[in-house]
Amino acid sequence: MGQIYRRFSSKSDIILSIVEENARARVAEMHGIFDTIERNERSMFDALKAITAISLQNGDGGLSYEILAEACRNASVAERIETLFAFYRVGVRRLVTLTRPDVSPAERDTYVDIMMACFIGLGYRTADLYSVDVARTAVADWR
Repeated sequence: MGQIYRRFSSKSDIILSIVEENARARVAEMHGIFDTIERNERSMFDALKAITAISLQNGDGGLSYEILAEACRNASVAERIETLFAFYRVGVRRLVTLTRPDVSPAERDTYVDIMMACFIGLGYRTADLYSVDVARTAVADWR
């Protein structure tokens, strides 16, 4: 056990490392989805459904909730969370640019903020086991 603290200085560093690894994997999935849009292999609507499915994954076993709570108490954790969200923001900005290349930078930023709130909020809905059916929400026909 002591060996792990040679690489990490605290428990929160260990947890953040796990969550960051998970986030990198999800962002890679998102960029794969965007690549299919650019190759005209997937519609924007189907891409949003796929991203929703990614947002609803709770593979970190609730660690993200602990990290969020710690970020409210600890400024250094909050800074690392902001870095983590930056990965997602880049991906969402790419999606907005693919969808609405005609909008101004200010409008694009607004779209990014709204979509970030939606995708992050979907991820946190997994904590309420009674209000979300992950499989149904991820594949719903939203039309």
